[in-house]
Amino acid sequence: MKRFILPIVDCDTKKRIIFTLFSTVLSCLIFPHEVWSAVTIAPVSTEGLFMCNAGLIHPRTETLCRSVHTGTVCDPNATDSIDCVCASGSSIGDLVLGTIVEVAKSTTKEVPAGETAYTYLVDPALAFDSQITNVEFSLGSEQYGAKYFVQFCYQGPYEDFQTIPKVGRADLSLGIYKLKFSMTAADKIYNAKLESNAQVSYQCDLRSLGLNTAARKNGNTKGDFPLEVDAFNQGPLPIADATPGASRELILNLNTIPDQVPRYCVITLLFTELPKNIRSLKSKADFSGTLDIIR
Repeated sequence: MKRFILPIVDCDTKKRIIFTLFSTVLSCLIFPHEVWSAVTIAPVSTEGLFMCNAGLIHPRTETLCRSVHTGTVCDPNATDSIDCVCASGSSIGDLVLGTIVEVAKSTTKEVPAGETAYTYLVDPALAFDSQITNVEFSLGSEQYGAKYFVQFCYQGPYEDFQTIPKVGRADLSLGIYKLKFSMTAADKIYNAKLESNAQVSYQCDLRSLGLNTAARKNGNTKGDFPLEVDAFNQGPLPIADATPGASRELILNLNTIPDQVPRYCVITLLFTELPKNIRSLKSKADFSGTLDIIR
């Protein structure tokens, strides 16, 4: 199995996740079993950035029949339907699997795709308590139409008061924090079966706003649930029209006022497959990119 690798690089003002997404196609299946997996490394500085949840939904649709040669809708009962192939509208075959580390123990979990609501690897209330060390999206349904996401939890900086010559004591953690997300697509066939944009969004609890106004304290690693949302934003990451090797980039401000520093954020990367298309043997979900928190 190829891996979607997420090593984390720590430095004073930057948090980064570098990832590569590959799929594994099992040729013995009529409809390929596409697998994504991920590995994370826990940060060691006062900031933290790690994968903390994943989810999957695939609404049930009607059986779809299309001609192998033309791709047009066909009737399998017609006398000239020798090239007519039908695909179930069920979500059977779509799974999300992961290894989750919670308080010094590691568990492996597997959940099928929801048909009316997302299924989650981790209860959202426990996201900041859980670090996912690997995750796999196993897309083995006969039709496209799945929506799946990975989430990253960001633990903002502690206060960092230092004495600056001719200035006095100052909190060096203050500033404008930004989310920078870039992605490179590698497979045109699969990209064409996705909505034109992947969606990157975040929800953040900020200092000096709402009920929780203080900076994150030493030893406090998790946000309150439900997360107090003082800031929300989302943006499109165009990938469907990207040629192999072409990079797409998105930058979003996590805060706009320097003293409203992020305390805790949940960042979501969402992919949406276009429904009413039979899953191709030749498609591969191949992407690579970086996620940075910068200031």
